[in-house]
Amino acid sequence: MKEINKYQNYLYLAPIAFIISIIPLIVYLKKVRLQYFLLRYWTGTKFNWDYFSYYKMVWFLIVTAVAIILFIVYLRKSNKLKKTYYYLPLGIYAFFIIISTFLSEYKVIAFFGFPDRYEGMFVLLSYLVITFITINLVNTKQDIKFLVGSLLMSAFILGILGIFQYFGLDFFKTLTGQLLIMPDTLHTAAGTIDTKFPPNTIYATLYNPNYVGSYMVILFSFTLGLYILIKNKKYKLMVGIFNILIFANWLGSRSRAGIVGGFFAILLLIILLYQRIVKDYKYVLGIICCFIVVFSIMNYAANGDLGSELLSLGKETRMVFGEGKVSNLKDIEMNDNRLSIITETETLNVVLKENNYLKFYNQLNEEIFYSSSRYPDPYEEGEYVNVIKLHDRQYKNYHFTYVPRKDLLHFEYDKLFGNKRMKVNFKLTEKGLRIMGIKRNLYKLKEIEHWGFKNKERLGSGRGFIWSRSLPILKDTFITGYGPDTFALYFPQNDFIGKLKTFGNVLQIVDKPHNLYLQIAINTGLVSLLAVLSLFIFYFISSIKLYWQIELNDTYTIVGFGVLVAFTGYITTGFFNDSVISVAPIFWVLLGLGISINLKIKEVYSEELNK
Repeated sequence: MKEINKYQNYLYLAPIAFIISIIPLIVYLKKVRLQYFLLRYWTGTKFNWDYFSYYKMVWFLIVTAVAIILFIVYLRKSNKLKKTYYYLPLGIYAFFIIISTFLSEYKVIAFFGFPDRYEGMFVLLSYLVITFITINLVNTKQDIKFLVGSLLMSAFILGILGIFQYFGLDFFKTLTGQLLIMPDTLHTAAGTIDTKFPPNTIYATLYNPNYVGSYMVILFSFTLGLYILIKNKKYKLMVGIFNILIFANWLGSRSRAGIVGGFFAILLLIILLYQRIVKDYKYVLGIICCFIVVFSIMNYAANGDLGSELLSLGKETRMVFGEGKVSNLKDIEMNDNRLSIITETETLNVVLKENNYLKFYNQLNEEIFYSSSRYPDPYEEGEYVNVIKLHDRQYKNYHFTYVPRKDLLHFEYDKLFGNKRMKVNFKLTEKGLRIMGIKRNLYKLKEIEHWGFKNKERLGSGRGFIWSRSLPILKDTFITGYGPDTFALYFPQNDFIGKLKTFGNVLQIVDKPHNLYLQIAINTGLVSLLAVLSLFIFYFISSIKLYWQIELNDTYTIVGFGVLVAFTGYITTGFFNDSVISVAPIFWVLLGLGISINLKIKEVYSEELNK
């Protein structure tokens, strides 16, 4: 067997380093023409304007291909492949990814991914490939430092960018920033683009603040573990400053999923490092004081909204264990030309008569009188609409606009929950009333199957609704799934009552399950989920046993422990967030790194572990 010197190994590891350092930073506009079957789900044009995902996917696949080629060269020179049971769940997951793809009804999506997401078969298999390669290529302390250094440099750039975004200095809102991320043919639009995110919120280069939460929980947990364990004061100070920067981004993402993941990661860290924390309490208290100062400054800058966001976790917890804060809307019924709007406090019946004549009745079937005012139609020149006012204080929060020429009835309700306003359109057709969905398509209302989360649909910003409608889909994905990234095509997008209760409109497209494990089970099948869970559980339990028994005082043990804590934060966040091309490659590389380090530790400390 030939020996590989450390500089050669850097070459073999370079693609992996590129994946965890450069890929997350890629932001560039791609105008993507949508497949015809996607248009019924799209509220915009026939094109999708993608800044954050498409080119990340392209470069990830290219660099993974390079990594495979270099790994083959490495194997030919070293002829050394590590033996481990971890390959079995990785292989099973890969098998069901492939089978689910080839059996999918939507093969283009299954191969390449859904717009804005791009986690098709090639990307999912690449996650497993880079995990496998990392397990086998990481052999020395220099290898570990090379990968960790690459990750931290990238995270530092993201962290600085995020802090500027939080305080209203978003690089991507500047003319220079927009010119950099747009092709020359679209430079004329630079300066006119605005992000959809609210002030004092960090999205960095990761597409969505929720994914910033997933990314930062990995980096925060990892570097906090390093800070506590590193003994060299110079390096401890550097890591501490870096950890504070990441902490600020972790908070600034306002991702409650990330906060929950961080809580469990910190809990594990305290349990396993209790003695070290007590011994070095001054350093721990010092960084806690810094956290308090950072939070206070950020909360002040956001006029107290950041603190309110954290306190909302308590409300979410009470919603889980209590009755939940129910939407005031209970149901909507349509029967021929009769519409019934049923809320917690009253029922309103609307009847569309001949010659565009409306009548309103309360729950006792007593007629409600109204007045109608004629106004120019804001959308159709030369046309008019009738704005209706009900003369009954019980219905003061009900607002109707009738468009006679289109037989269209627009309804708004002020008190859906809190001050949230609900908006929906109905149309009278020859076959009776229909509700108007995306692209002005007309639908009958029908009962949609759902499991659990009754009166808790709004839990976690609508996650209760999404999960309760996703769980019944599992009946059809025991063995194989519908295909990678096809979730949106099988979610009941026509659950209009559920959407109105949760979001206040019917135009919201649910394109992701907001749960990593549901995502896997639906897209690639329950068997593949069991494979992934067995991989995660085996790594977690074996790591706990390992780091409980040995002294954490060298590069292998310190970084290995940091990876374990980061892993815990991510998989916990995965109960509320899904996988995404911006973050998932970092997780899978770190998992490979953690497994490789564990194998090395077992080899080096074999005598101590066998005592």
